[in-house]
Amino acid sequence: MLTSIYKTSATHLYQELVGERQDNVEALTKMIIEGEHFNDDEALTYSVRIRLLTEYIDEIEAVEKAADAGTSDGLKGD
Repeated sequence: MLTSIYKTSATHLYQELVGERQDNVEALTKMIIEGEHFNDDEALTYSVRIRLLTEYIDEIEAVEKAADAGTSDGLKGD
C-alpha cells in the first residue's frame, strides 16, 4: 500500500509508485503464467493499475526532464 502522501518526499513517492507498479506487474504475470487461478476481473484490475501508475510515473519523469532542460514544457529555449 502506498505511504501517506502528506508524510513523504517526492523522491520517496516516486519510488513507491514504481514499486507498486512492479508489484502489480509481477502479480499479473504470475496469474497469467500459472493460469489455474486466472480471474478476468482481477486481471483487468491489475492492468488498469499498471496503466495508471505508468501514466503517473511518465508524467513525473517528463516534468523532471523539463526541469533539467530548463523549461516548463521540456522544449529547449531560443
